[in-house]
Amino acid sequence: MLTEEEWVRQHMIWYMIEEQKIPAGLIRIESGLKYEKLKKRTDILVHGRNGLPYLVVECKSPRIKLDKDVLFQAGIYSSSLKVSFIGVTNGLQHFFWHVDFEHGQTEILSEFPAIL
Repeated sequence: MLTEEEWVRQHMIWYMIEEQKIPAGLIRIESGLKYEKLKKRTDILVHGRNGLPYLVVECKSPRIKLDKDVLFQAGIYSSSLKVSFIGVTNGLQHFFWHVDFEHGQTEILSEFPAIL
């Protein structure tokens, strides 16, 4: 069903494939994971060329404000999967971060992270 959130997700996937030239085979949609005892699903999970999870993107409806709760949700996925890059989008705004697990730091990025 084409919900507002699904529309955002499909457009982000198109952007990744067409503009960022990420091979479609590296992109997973609604990939499952466990957080504590809960089952969760990422909106978009991109693997690096080495096959390891690289970027998780949380997609929201354009009506949803991208606030700390949305970032926290994406951060849970990043932490659970040890993914170094996080993205959040509502189709109108897009934000990306790099997570340095070794030093416990995050850095906001000015552009889409390059897939290695």
